[in-house]
Amino acid sequence: MATAKNIEGKKALAARSRILWEITALLVVVMVISGLAIFLSVRASQDRLIEKSVDKLLDESAEDVSSFFFYTMQQRMAEFMVYVRQEGTARIAAALLQEQLSESQRKISDYLGELANTNPMGVNLHMIIVISSPDFRVPEPLIFACNREDLIYHWKIPPDIAESLLAGKPYVYREEGIPELGLQGEYLAITRKIEDPQLGYVAGYLGFKPFADEVSAVKGYYDQERRHLLLTLGTVVGLSVLAVIFVSFFVLSWLIRKRITMPLERLAKSAERVMEGDLDVEIQVQEGGDFSILERAFREMLESIRRTFAAAMKGE
Repeated sequence: MATAKNIEGKKALAARSRILWEITALLVVVMVISGLAIFLSVRASQDRLIEKSVDKLLDESAEDVSSFFFYTMQQRMAEFMVYVRQEGTARIAAALLQEQLSESQRKISDYLGELANTNPMGVNLHMIIVISSPDFRVPEPLIFACNREDLIYHWKIPPDIAESLLAGKPYVYREEGIPELGLQGEYLAITRKIEDPQLGYVAGYLGFKPFADEVSAVKGYYDQERRHLLLTLGTVVGLSVLAVIFVSFFVLSWLIRKRITMPLERLAKSAERVMEGDLDVEIQVQEGGDFSILERAFREMLESIRRTFAAAMKGE
């Protein structure tokens, strides 16, 4: 009998342990999935922040470069106009039509070379573009001056950059660079359109600035924050898993034993005594307990058995 009880006790303990393991595994899975969902959500939010930060950086850089260039050009404009008047617009127009460099073009290109050499604002290639002129027909945007004279007349402005220039947009961002110009890596092409309604000229400015370092700095900052978040989240999830295991195998085990196992064991012992013929068993009903209805029903059943047994004894 004792052996059978021991076997039953071991089976009950094994069943309780299995339930605890299942509950623990379920809670751990839920926590891991929740942590992963939080990480993916924050990562998507960071990706959007990176994109917005890069866009803002591009806008500010394009505006700074454009403003700086035209400020410096205004300082030299009087000097350039002297060259233009001395050479004459007719001679300059003829040089453009014949794809030859006029003296004015050389002077302005030399100045652009000075800018490229001193490298203010990080721009290493400057171009002044003629879009339309009352003196001659310009079928497409034409490079008038550049710090690289070999590009004048010989480099066709790419469609996306030309479109940005004509539309008055501030920049074009090229992740692949400008391979035909030997500009590798991420580059910012600053575009600025200038119109002079009185003279009928429409010109523009193109500046090319390497932008890999700036973008890398932004992405590096968010990557560092992402690693910090992943470490923090992993630590929180790990500690939470340990807490869940502790709660499951100590607190939850104690609650299961107190609220479920012990009441059932008391009922089982009472039922065993009744089966052995002891009808004087007292069934305690714990009001508000999880098994109060079962305990009450068992007590009423035992009282019914007692009455039936008493009536049978009187009948004899």
